[in-house]
Amino acid sequence: IREVVLLHEDITERELAEQALKQSNERLGLLYAMSSSLLLHDQPTAFMSSLFSQLSNHLNLEVYFNYLIDRESQQLLLNTYSGIPASVAETISLLKIEDTICGVVAQTAKPCIIEQAQQSSDPKTRLLRSLNLTAYTCYPLLAGEQVIGTISFGTCQRSHFREDELALLQVVADQIATALERAHLMQALQQHTEELVQANRMKDEFLAVLSHELRTPLNAIVGWTQLLRTRQFDAPTTARALETIDRNTQSLVRLIEDLLDVSRIITGKLQLHLTEVNLATIVAIVTEMVQHDVEEKRITITSQLDTSINLKGDANRLQQIVWNLLSNAIKFTPAGGTVWVDLHQIEPSLSPEGKSQTGKFAQLSVSDTGRGIQADFIPYVFDRFRQADSSTTRHYGGLGLGLAIVRHLVELHGGTIQVKSEGENQGATFIATFPLPMTISSYIVLPSEQSILQPQTLKGIEIVILDDEADARELITTVLTQVGATVTATESVKQALDVVQRLQPDVVISDIGMPEADGYDLIRSLNTLAKDQGRQIPVIALTAYAGESNRQQALAAGFQYHLTKPINPTALVQAILECIQPKS
Repeated sequence: IREVVLLHEDITERELAEQALKQSNERLGLLYAMSSSLLLHDQPTAFMSSLFSQLSNHLNLEVYFNYLIDRESQQLLLNTYSGIPASVAETISLLKIEDTICGVVAQTAKPCIIEQAQQSSDPKTRLLRSLNLTAYTCYPLLAGEQVIGTISFGTCQRSHFREDELALLQVVADQIATALERAHLMQALQQHTEELVQANRMKDEFLAVLSHELRTPLNAIVGWTQLLRTRQFDAPTTARALETIDRNTQSLVRLIEDLLDVSRIITGKLQLHLTEVNLATIVAIVTEMVQHDVEEKRITITSQLDTSINLKGDANRLQQIVWNLLSNAIKFTPAGGTVWVDLHQIEPSLSPEGKSQTGKFAQLSVSDTGRGIQADFIPYVFDRFRQADSSTTRHYGGLGLGLAIVRHLVELHGGTIQVKSEGENQGATFIATFPLPMTISSYIVLPSEQSILQPQTLKGIEIVILDDEADARELITTVLTQVGATVTATESVKQALDVVQRLQPDVVISDIGMPEADGYDLIRSLNTLAKDQGRQIPVIALTAYAGESNRQQALAAGFQYHLTKPINPTALVQAILECIQPKS
């Protein structure tokens, strides 16, 4: 009998071992299939569906649901599920974190196991009881140390899970987390790739447009210059040729300045030089500047300006804002059209976007009867390098930088800008709003060329010029002698120092980048002379180094002004006048 009992026990142990081995093999097979499935599936939903189908047969599971965390609302969003009626899934598609077991797992990043769920009185298990689950387990889905969601498994057939089953479900949860993170990374990579392709396309389009916009004015400049040098024309033709050269030169200057401004904006180096400015005067000056284009297209400009509006801002940058808005309206308005310019004060309650603000505001609006803007392009109007039409058949030139610069300059002044359009061929309105200072002590008015470039403006003023380029020396000398100055041109720092000591001029104008000794060498030598002689001669930098860092460096070295090439005669004469004015 004892031998029979021992034999029976031996058979029983062998059967149990075989059964355990079988289960172990099944589990290994399941893990292998799970790993293979993870590599094959790009979509985590398909991966989880396939995985649950295998798990449900192996562990007798009826239900699973996967939630993802919405960080903004701090809620759980149902991502995928099985074994739950669609009508029920709809009612639990959005859950508060604090109301459920899934929420507890998401907050603690630790798994939770509920046995005999139908006997539970915990309010957080209400969902489990409504689904008739008797055993339930929930795992956090971790991407690194961050919980991105939860995965829950449930059964209605038994009251608990074995330890080996829980260990398997933990591995499954880890695999699901890997699948979700992999899908997220692939989506992010795909989006990044698409952004790079878009950026590359925009770069190619921009370079093509830039080449076109540079070559077009150069064609007129080079062509007319060669004709004037090789042929004799009558006075009207010569005048028209010179006007064409000047207009296209100004176009090139604006293109270069726009590119430099964008570079300053990107690097955060664009700064304002604030004074009290009369905004209506700036609008009037810009209107005068665009008069040629207005007459050429027979456009009517109607202005209604509050001349009492004095704004604290950068006069040159405000002029740039107005010029961009007005020239943009003229460019897109057909011949015979109308452009309206309106400047008035508004109360805080009327400020854009319903923002609660204090004080009054200046509102500048520029409207036209032109091409208008399609609704799908309005969100991109102020983006850099964006144009509604960048094709070779486009009707309008430009680099797509002007409005991006305008927005940045308006915001630097503490203001806002918006655009409105009813659609194509319905015109457009740009509205810039600026905060007004509480008190106004004085304001400046930008000088016009006619008022400052007079034959006697600099009469009796002695000026020394330093530039290693002969053409630059000749041009500056001509500009200044035309307004009455006495000019001595030099080509080296040594020569300039000799002339300065001999003539004791009122102002020195110097280039910065020169061979052997540069403008900074000159300013250091002049500062030393000033200490010895007790007289500081003002020095103006006139240079092709146009960056904000270049300006700061020049002013820190001792230059009174930093002006950039190509030369602006009005700005140069104005700087000289301010240098020689007695200091109060």
